[in-house]
Amino acid sequence: MFIVPIAPTITAQVSQITNTQINAQVVSVSDGDTLTIRSSNGQNITVRLACIDTPERNQEGGKEASNRLNALLPKGTSIKVQPVYKNLYGDKILVVLVVFGNKNINLQLVKEGQAWVYEHYIGIGRCINIAQELRQAQTTAQQQRIGLWSKNNPCPPWNYRKNQCK
Repeated sequence: MFIVPIAPTITAQVSQITNTQINAQVVSVSDGDTLTIRSSNGQNITVRLACIDTPERNQEGGKEASNRLNALLPKGTSIKVQPVYKNLYGDKILVVLVVFGNKNINLQLVKEGQAWVYEHYIGIGRCINIAQELRQAQTTAQQQRIGLWSKNNPCPPWNYRKNQCK
């Protein structure tokens, strides 16, 4: 199997689930890119939005990103989850694209300036298929100074986690 680094201490595998779609309901939102869903078999699963990264909860913009995801996907919302890959730690976190109606929630957060395109992982699974659209959405949000781009020097969360922000 092909091993893909997620972060310095986490490793994930690209799964063979490219055509899988899970019907689920939102249980809760943890932060701007993480939520808990209940699958049709009643199992609660923590999922991480693929292809993007949002500010950490205690980072500038983190509360706004979390609130926006919660507004887009309030508790009880029926969604479709398209797995991209899963972690190796008991399959507790599934990295996904979320579709609500005809809207790709991952892309929507980038369009609204609530998330960065996570370039380090854009070449994985289904992210490849929407990479250009994500990048264009980010460029447009930056040009229009929407959301986190309204700040003079927004700090990407991957730098924030390494204490590399001013």
